[in-house]
Amino acid sequence: MNLAFDTIAAPTSAVAGAPTSTLQVSRKTVYLDAIVGGTYQVQLSGDPANPPAATSWANEGAALTASGSLEVTKPAAWVRVNVTAYASGTPVARLVAERAR
Repeated sequence: MNLAFDTIAAPTSAVAGAPTSTLQVSRKTVYLDAIVGGTYQVQLSGDPANPPAATSWANEGAALTASGSLEVTKPAAWVRVNVTAYASGTPVARLVAERAR
């Protein structure tokens, strides 16, 4: 198994982070660490354009309010973290995925 690791933008205010391409990987999991106070929603876009259309984003799974992980179960060209509420802390988001062959 050939794994890929990438840091994803995890904003420290109530905004959406920059998108990270997932076109070259499969079996994706997003890990969020150091969540002190906030609500972090993983979002996906199937739009292959760079950047994807603003209307193309959809929530994946439940929002995280504590450190944890979320397996991405839907096909996606892009992934991002959208902060819907922020109180404190400096969260770190990572994408772990299997490289497409």
